[in-house]
Amino acid sequence: MNKSIKEFFLQKNLDVKGNLASGLIDNINVRFIYADTKTGPKMCFMFVGYLASDQKAGIIDELGKDLINFTFSYNQFCILCDLENLSIEQAIVVIPNMIDKTISKLKENNFLSNGFCPFYGSVLNDEDSVILTKKFYNIKVSKECKRYLEGEKNEAKRAYSERKKHYLKGTLGALIGGVVGALIYIVFYQINMLSSISGAVAFLLGSFLFVKFGGKPDYIMIIIVSLTSIIFILGTFYIESLYDAHRIAVNSGLNMNWFDAFKLCYNVLPSFKENFWRDFGMNVLFLGLGIIVPIIQAVKYNRRYR
Repeated sequence: MNKSIKEFFLQKNLDVKGNLASGLIDNINVRFIYADTKTGPKMCFMFVGYLASDQKAGIIDELGKDLINFTFSYNQFCILCDLENLSIEQAIVVIPNMIDKTISKLKENNFLSNGFCPFYGSVLNDEDSVILTKKFYNIKVSKECKRYLEGEKNEAKRAYSERKKHYLKGTLGALIGGVVGALIYIVFYQINMLSSISGAVAFLLGSFLFVKFGGKPDYIMIIIVSLTSIIFILGTFYIESLYDAHRIAVNSGLNMNWFDAFKLCYNVLPSFKENFWRDFGMNVLFLGLGIIVPIIQAVKYNRRYR
């Protein structure tokens, strides 16, 4: 963590470990995560406690309008506040005001924090509280809360494991993604734009519609979406190449079918051959980038529910 940021939180009597800080500020449980990135420092504040969802929504709307350097959101445990695109020097100036205004607004709305379960709002005691481990931090909650969340998670896992595969319905969604990608390829090709980007579009839309139509987001989805996207995009590319070759032949006064025209242009015209393989390479590149989408989707679902 940056030295200036660390000193600021130490002055607030927060416990600082590495890029994490936690503790009480005016009896509000506060968590802080810091990260250095290529675009500059990124910081996330979490004000842990209980409020009804509609109250949280109203608070973050008011704070977002007043504190324009920060991005506010909420989850089931806390109000979140993100800060980026500012230097450390600029951040140090605006953070104290943000903390004061946020805590003041939370107290106005009877935010239940220290000593309360952030999920249920019930009073916590040593016998009825447990530590819930999250990705970057720990939260003390009631045992009832943990049982509920574990039950919810187990139910989600069960529902996913028992979810019907519906590969046929999912394939229909993937086919629609492939058709849309092919249409985009044709339109972009005709107006001399980067038509190969349609490969990534086919993968993105195909993956989305595969799940939307009821297909199970597993590793079979990767195969189905990949095959449909590759067939539609490379098939469209080949048809456009045949069309171009036939047009060249017609303009040269030759009367031949598309396949013969393609063979002639490929063997006789170096520029045609060069453009063919260049465009083929670009299509393969964007298809390769596009396949990342269903892979991430399948891995995410399987990790979440395994």
